[in-house]
Amino acid sequence: MGRVIQIGAIKLRNNVIAAPMAGITDVGFRYLASKMGAALTITEMATSRGIIQGHHRTLRMIATHPSARPYAVQIFGDDPEIMARAAAIAEDMGADIIDLNAACPVKKVIRSGSGAFLLRDLDRLGRMLKEVRKVLTVPLTLKIRSGWDAGSIVACEVAKMASDEGLAALTLHPRNAAQGFSGSADWNLIRETVAISKIPVIASGDIASPSDALGALDSTGCAGVMIGRAAIGNPFIFREVTAALEGKATPPPPTSNEKCAAALEHLDIMLQWYEHKSAVALWRKHLTWYVRGLPDAAKLRNKIFTMWDVEELREMTLNVFKSEKAVYSLAGGAVP
Repeated sequence: MGRVIQIGAIKLRNNVIAAPMAGITDVGFRYLASKMGAALTITEMATSRGIIQGHHRTLRMIATHPSARPYAVQIFGDDPEIMARAAAIAEDMGADIIDLNAACPVKKVIRSGSGAFLLRDLDRLGRMLKEVRKVLTVPLTLKIRSGWDAGSIVACEVAKMASDEGLAALTLHPRNAAQGFSGSADWNLIRETVAISKIPVIASGDIASPSDALGALDSTGCAGVMIGRAAIGNPFIFREVTAALEGKATPPPPTSNEKCAAALEHLDIMLQWYEHKSAVALWRKHLTWYVRGLPDAAKLRNKIFTMWDVEELREMTLNVFKSEKAVYSLAGGAVP
């Protein structure tokens, strides 16, 4: 079952991809996902206007740790020309792949005419694909929902459009935008899209375990699987899924020491990347996810959000995981 996936000229080491998630897939998350086995990581979606205006936070968001390659930068917007300019900047900054978002159902994104709203305006989406493809030398991919609502399912139509415009792959989350994350992902639609698509189709949605990944690949014929919410606070899922797809025994659940080491490694990456206050603020929410399932986790979460001192946070992390030390090797490399 384990196999590589080709996206344009880029051959990934396997077909397991870490999904982009707003406010979650920061540089530390992507570093750990890559270390644990994900063949490709994708940034949280970045606004195209923020990129071309040179907003520091946005530009920092679309850079990556040198050990977490290849990676894709996901951008969103409503204007084809601005999207093309932003894509070119992201490529110049080192992105291996550019991914366009036509999937986000969040209201403020929809109101801007971006994200899944583009599934209501396929002419504009087609112009956007054309304009962005023209300026890139790296592969261009697209992530979509099945459609705007149950009465406007356009996945197969968009898959054909993406192929015609020279895109390298399509990721399909088979819920419509109106569903948000309610209901179940319709893997039958992925199978239908795979059947008509000339480019690789990656399955997204409700893939939370090795058996889910195997089931998606078996039942749909998709080229790869994308893991999102199941990886929050749990980068170990990538080693579990990749082992299953390679026909190996599922690794044992992570030990307390492993969870502790992952959390602290995540912190150190963030401290490399951001100034102190931003690094701590961004990392603390991850720590609240790492401690899920521990005794008094709710009290721990409340305490975590009051803390700013890095050494106190390290000490508390060691204590809550009952780890005398957390041994890990932080990958080297200059921060851009």
